[in-house]
Amino acid sequence: LEQINGEQDIWHSRVWLGISHRLSPKVALDGQIGGSSAGSETKAPTYHVAFNFSLSDELKLKLERDYGFYVVSPRTLSLGITRGANSLQLYWTPTLDVMVDAIAGYDTLSDHNKRWELMLEPRRAFLRSAKFNLDIGITTLWFGFDKNLDNGYYSPDLYQSYMLTGFGYWKINDDNGVSIVLSLGVQKDETMDGFRFGGDATVEGTFGLYRDWMLVITGGITHNVRQAAGAFRAFSVGAALTRRF
Repeated sequence: LEQINGEQDIWHSRVWLGISHRLSPKVALDGQIGGSSAGSETKAPTYHVAFNFSLSDELKLKLERDYGFYVVSPRTLSLGITRGANSLQLYWTPTLDVMVDAIAGYDTLSDHNKRWELMLEPRRAFLRSAKFNLDIGITTLWFGFDKNLDNGYYSPDLYQSYMLTGFGYWKINDDNGVSIVLSLGVQKDETMDGFRFGGDATVEGTFGLYRDWMLVITGGITHNVRQAAGAFRAFSVGAALTRRF
């Protein structure tokens, strides 16, 4: 996973200008355009566009396209690999207690590889209170690549996982809250003789949900091979500050 020159890390930066606009009561547009760099020499344009369709109170669709460096490992960045990610996301709430999320994705990479993905996540509301909500569901995921290349990213022919997932939300007040997502289950790719244990945990705090400034802080740990780099154990942290006008 190191750079092609043997170094263990690399800097990546991405700068963009974004806009969100509601085109009609049923269609909204999100867009970003900018540039990114990998190391000190390799640069590439970056953009993101998404159309959100509110077909009804129960059914919503999102059509999304994202382009930029494939930020997975020092090797993918040192090779200058870019990815065009395309996805169709469905959000269906047939009843007040039942929700179904589904994603179909197809990506093309600049090293002539291709990736497909299918995800299905039905869940049901089990607890609703003034301070805490809890949903429980099943997360199923399948994805695969056309080629297994030595370019610094995990590229199985077929990966599959089946997880029992809990979605918790602690409501501090109307403007602030913390969500906790915990998944436990089994996973497998074509190199394994059988299914193995896997799991994820993610915590996200949102502060200023209805204010001019909103801060989102996230943290997570994983014990899955479905990470793009193929790491069994990994952690992630992130923060985003949004200004509304």
